[in-house]
Amino acid sequence: MRQAEGRNHYVGMIGKMLAVGGKIPLETLRDGILRHHRTRGTSLPRHVFEGLCRAAGFRIADGMVSASEPIDPGKVLGGVETTLVDILRNYRGAMNAADRRDECLRLRLNRHSHSAYVSWSPLLGRVAPSVYVLRGTAVDPAAVAYLSGRSKPSEPSLQDHGWTKDRAIWLGYKVTQNTLDTGVVFVPARVRKMLGERKLELFTPDGALVGTLAIGGAGQAWRLTPFIGRRGVDEGDTLVIAIDLDLEVAIVQAGSKDLLESYQDGDGWGPRHVLEEATKPTDE
Repeated sequence: MRQAEGRNHYVGMIGKMLAVGGKIPLETLRDGILRHHRTRGTSLPRHVFEGLCRAAGFRIADGMVSASEPIDPGKVLGGVETTLVDILRNYRGAMNAADRRDECLRLRLNRHSHSAYVSWSPLLGRVAPSVYVLRGTAVDPAAVAYLSGRSKPSEPSLQDHGWTKDRAIWLGYKVTQNTLDTGVVFVPARVRKMLGERKLELFTPDGALVGTLAIGGAGQAWRLTPFIGRRGVDEGDTLVIAIDLDLEVAIVQAGSKDLLESYQDGDGWGPRHVLEEATKPTDE
């Protein structure tokens, strides 16, 4: 891990968790560290992690870790982290994912910042499907069961895929809350084999460039956030992405379910035709 001079990312994250939780089990702290995106793909053996805590001046007794002096959360937490902590504390330390997201948006916390921090922040722990708690917080199991029971089963975003009239690959989606939060969609295995890992210039049907579509080997395509934000895409809308492998470009468009049905009926066009139409000179 790259370290700034005089700083250690592990120690910094431990301090954040102790600032919020006070006294936390060593194993819980280590799990929080390994949740952070900077530590994925790396690890620390338990005895080394314990040695680091001692060397950094933290107290360890009966498997519990605490700071030698109380740590002021205001001095170690960022703005988004502070908001998430405050929200969870107001809900006694545990929240259903949908409630937490709605509360963050009510407080005007950026949707994408919220999603990113929830996915890797060491301050949070997932104790049941869609139920998160402040790490180290004791939560009533009955409350967790209640919150978990309120979680709606996630519906598949991918609706269909096929070929356009000009032999481009198209993928049709129903926009979910997760799509809005992350700008990520799933690419089915059959299509993934044809696409491989690549980056494509991403256009709208009117010829506007809205960034780059990245396709990974694990079945995801991402970087749709600029299009979603600029074009007013909402939950339940239809999203269609058409990819031309020869041109190395993709087009993305959103609309009603009629958009998907036009592609399913074989009436959809790919980037080559759409961009040619968009760049034709208009009659004066």
